[in-house]
Amino acid sequence: MNGFKIVPQIECYEDAPSFVEANPFCEDDFILISKSVYEHDFKAIIQVGKVFFRSKYGQGEPNSDMVNALIRDFLDSGCKRIIAVGGGSVMDMAKLLCVCESGFDCQYLFDHQDELKHNYPLILVPTTCGSGSEVSNISIVEMLNMKTKLGLAKDPLYADKAILIPSLLNSVPDFYLYTSAVDGLVHAIESYLSARSNVYTRLFQEKAIRLYINNFLQLQQGVDRAQLMESFMVASNMAGLSFANTGTGCVHGISYPLSGTYHVTHGLANSIFLAEVLKMYERLRPEEVLNDLKQLVADCLGCEVKDAFEKLDQLIRFIVEVPTLSSLGMKEEEIVTFSESVVLNQQRLMSNGYVNLNKEQIQEIYKTLF
Repeated sequence: MNGFKIVPQIECYEDAPSFVEANPFCEDDFILISKSVYEHDFKAIIQVGKVFFRSKYGQGEPNSDMVNALIRDFLDSGCKRIIAVGGGSVMDMAKLLCVCESGFDCQYLFDHQDELKHNYPLILVPTTCGSGSEVSNISIVEMLNMKTKLGLAKDPLYADKAILIPSLLNSVPDFYLYTSAVDGLVHAIESYLSARSNVYTRLFQEKAIRLYINNFLQLQQGVDRAQLMESFMVASNMAGLSFANTGTGCVHGISYPLSGTYHVTHGLANSIFLAEVLKMYERLRPEEVLNDLKQLVADCLGCEVKDAFEKLDQLIRFIVEVPTLSSLGMKEEEIVTFSESVVLNQQRLMSNGYVNLNKEQIQEIYKTLF
């Protein structure tokens, strides 16, 4: 049976001051933080340490140039501990710092994965509700020379502490909150379908799926999002624990060329591909754990099992405006090149899918969504 582990110590706090009081900052702390979060929640309470705003390194999700600039700043700073406060991109970038040594850059980290060591204490504080990055050993980077995203998944990237502060979600704009939440739901679903799933991961997967769908239903019914922040953050953390043990699958793998080429946010990209990947799974392998997932989703939505995935897609489209691929700038000829890129560069994810889709099946998904 596949194992189960939780590496970071998970701590929960009511607000930022409570967190800082329990975890005093030091002069040699390297603090990577979103500027808006710093201004809103931390400016008055961070008295020591070296603060670096995530915006200094560019906009959008992490790419190799951004990571290289961050590594240079960190190594030049002489800091001995890393504290990252922000969304998944902030935490993914910070994880790479904790394995750095003099002379390292982003390409070196990917080329020498098996040699990496956890060199610096790392504290991760999420401010969104979907990446689950605070409890995973995965960092996703857009490699500019390849025009796709790659994932580095090695145990030295685990944080020492994961800090949950639901009140930090209050200032997140709707678009980022909801797309990150759909991303978290996709994490839980892909983890559920993974061959590496087991009785222990299933506890976290099922709870995360139920929490996310219930939250989406409450939003659909007009409930104020402020009432759902703790539930969203717990769901994200549980989904993160799930895929930290099982990995994700084809939805992520197929989305990466789109994100890498057209800088589509991770959560939105996964929102686009989830339904079509599930439909393809149904067609190719309509049995076993997929039926268990359909039953779970049907129970959450109060619908017939046969309608579960269609109803879930409708709910997601209520929460997030899901665009066509062509409206994002994707060209028709890229249906072929993106499919080839997925097969060539994303086998870590595709081989972990419920079905390891081939190039023709991936092309069919792109065509349907184009």
